[in-house]
Amino acid sequence: MYTAAPEVFEREYDEKVDVWSVGVIMYMMLTGEPPFSGATEPEIIKNIRTGICDLEHPRLLECTPEARELLGRLLEFSPSRRISADGALRHAWSKMFDDQ
Repeated sequence: MYTAAPEVFEREYDEKVDVWSVGVIMYMMLTGEPPFSGATEPEIIKNIRTGICDLEHPRLLECTPEARELLGRLLEFSPSRRISADGALRHAWSKMFDDQ
């Protein structure tokens, strides 16, 4: 449930929900915490539906600007403005791993 995109709760969504989920996983890998939390499941859902997360988390500030920029684009609230999966793969941060 932590990885559900806000539009899932409106039951109208496309493949961009998967991009959101990647953003949630990236956030958790970089910070060790979920971007949307709460004491109860309804509270977590409420927080996801607002789409507001802490992109100024102290651990994120230790990351490269490219990583933070990609994260913000993955967790863009509006699906129409959210980066595509292809765009994420072509993003400067993702490209850093091409030769490895």
